Amino acid sequence: NVIAVIPYYGYSRQDRIREGRETIGAADVALMLEACGADRIVSVDLHRGQIEGFFTSSTPVENLDAMSVAVPWFLQLDLDDPVILCPSSSGIHRAKNFRDYMTREGVSTRLAFVTPVNTEGIVDDELLHHHRISESQELVGDVRNADVVIVDDMIDTGSRVVSAAKTVKAAGADRIFAYATHPILSPGAIEAINNSPIDKLIVTNTIPPHD
Repeated sequence: NVIAVIPYYGYSRQDRIREGRETIGAADVALMLEACGADRIVSVDLHRGQIEGFFTSSTPVENLDAMSVAVPWFLQLDLDDPVILCPSSSGIHRAKNFRDYMTREGVSTRLAFVTPVNTEGIVDDELLHHHRISESQELVGDVRNADVVIVDDMIDTGSRVVSAAKTVKAAGADRIFAYATHPILSPGAIEAINNSPIDKLIVTNTIPPHD
């Protein structure tokens, strides 16, 4: 058997059609892997669970959870009234899973999220996608005087996590940490994060570090 171990599943954000005649890149990758003879797929924190459905039933997919590795690191920080924040309402399940890990370790946390809004203050579904970031963010939850942990599956340009950090800082947050499984970190991302209110960024090594 051929087991394909893919820590970061490329094209994972292309998991649905957003515009006419647009390809579903994540599904194309699944077809190519099966055509190349892969019998089983092992990946880490897929962008969406539906990607597993792009493979046929004869090709099982194991989606490993990196939070079990990340949470012990955060337990050492002595967080004060911690709030787990999702930088988009579409990924609140990820923040909830992180909170549940913390709860099982005896740490009481709260949930919050920010969501992009248009010029009229209305949530626009199109603004929830990674490639479109709104300058206006609405915070749902209380972060005043709290240590905030922003949880996402990947950081590419850094614009979304930086925007979320600025929003919670303006709302009175104390320390701000950011965690992501996949550090894509496109050119300019590290500089943007260094110039943001984020105190520390924690990532895994599913993507090798680069200069």
